[in-house]
Amino acid sequence: MARTDSTRKGVAGGESARAAILNAALTIFSREGAAGARTEEIARAAGVNKALLYYYFENKDALLGAVLEHVMGQVVPGLITAIDTAGTPREQVLAYIHMHFDAIASKPRISRLIQYEILRAAEGNPSHMLLIAERFNRPLSRRLQRTVQEGIDCGDFVPSDAKQVVLSILSLVVFYFMTAPVIQLVAGYDPYDAARLAQRKAAVIDFVTHALFVARSANKSPATTAERVTRTAGKTMGRPNKKGRPGERKK
Repeated sequence: MARTDSTRKGVAGGESARAAILNAALTIFSREGAAGARTEEIARAAGVNKALLYYYFENKDALLGAVLEHVMGQVVPGLITAIDTAGTPREQVLAYIHMHFDAIASKPRISRLIQYEILRAAEGNPSHMLLIAERFNRPLSRRLQRTVQEGIDCGDFVPSDAKQVVLSILSLVVFYFMTAPVIQLVAGYDPYDAARLAQRKAAVIDFVTHALFVARSANKSPATTAERVTRTAGKTMGRPNKKGRPGERKK
């Protein structure tokens, strides 16, 4: 495809133009799905012409894959770092829960986009989920499994199957956001309201604490560690905006 003057001008913008396209594509893919999204609309929302979009991305499917890699790359490496830099296995599990919950809460478009891709994979349609699983989901799952196994081995966690424990923890964190539209219909409230988010995160931590952590003494319940890490994380993790619905950072 021949490049126009405006295309060459956009290319000169470098990463800023590409980032604008990815951000616009995330919004539209998460709203319309892969089938409903149109590259013309994405280019218009990004403030670039269609030729520039195709300069960076060969086709719509390549753009979708780039969006998925971009958003997962913003979240998963930080989760693994949070686990690595925490102290005991208990603190590592709680640090992960705090950071993953807050990351999803602040980026609702990602949950919707992943939902579309899961549905496409379940229906046997082309999907990028295998790549996402290989590059992001499996490394995170393995890191969490190592933490859980270490906790079991040192007697801090109840004896259990580490793989199943990790699957349960991941489900507790993610399920709330994946079913947010249903929760709103059934329960009649906004799942992204600040108070509801705080309530749900506390419930997840409470459940994991009492299901997994072994009390160290009769006077010290598993919740003691959870409460301490919750207070510490609350000072450092991102919080919802003043309107109650977490906002996403502008690209």
